[in-house]
Amino acid sequence: MNLDVLETGLARMEISDQPQQYIMQTPMIQEIFNNNMDIYGSSVSRQERFIILEVPNIRCSGRYYDDEDFIYARMKFADGVEVDNLVNLDYITYQMQHGINIHSSGGEVDINPSKIMAMVLYLFQHTSAYYTSLRHLQPLERVKYLPVDLLNCVRDITSALRWLLDMDMFQYQPNEDIPADMFEELKYGIGLIACHARVICNHYKAMGLNLGDGEIEEKHLKKLMRLVNNICVIMIYFKMVF
Repeated sequence: MNLDVLETGLARMEISDQPQQYIMQTPMIQEIFNNNMDIYGSSVSRQERFIILEVPNIRCSGRYYDDEDFIYARMKFADGVEVDNLVNLDYITYQMQHGINIHSSGGEVDINPSKIMAMVLYLFQHTSAYYTSLRHLQPLERVKYLPVDLLNCVRDITSALRWLLDMDMFQYQPNEDIPADMFEELKYGIGLIACHARVICNHYKAMGLNLGDGEIEEKHLKKLMRLVNNICVIMIYFKMVF
């Protein structure tokens, strides 16, 4: 193939012809979370924002999961798994029981375990509605039934989870329901998901938009809801078995 034709094709697809830095490598993670970094493709030369929607498979030797599983698959609780009352507990009741407020902390990272779990329940109930009671609507039509501050909530939960991962606060406790290597892969998955979700949140914050503005692109909405669902499923699963 003629080199000029190849370069033109890459530019049209907005795929950089330079090697992409893995999104999970430092200092990329620090930039995304500490400086609200957005990710640009080759279109940066044209001053156009661009979100990377692909994920390199850097843990393909994982026994239970590949990188793509956390990003492209919508995780669910396996058939036969006894999900305790935590999932069915209304987040407002949970807030009242623990005397907390889940809404935006103004940029400060809040690692109160009860608040993190309340936020997980809050997000999980809305993502569940997105995939069930709202499924008869087109994805962009479902936005008006979702919280206008959803992106801020996702930013808060990803900041908290990133801090817990950086401080190595996810510690395995011997458990017959989950092997240690599976736990490590799920913990890795939380970090990967959080980075991808944060890129989308940063992108819209930089443009001064929130979910309620109704200007989110469908592909970004669909990916964001899948990522948030996956964070919630993993966190609830950890809560159930540890």
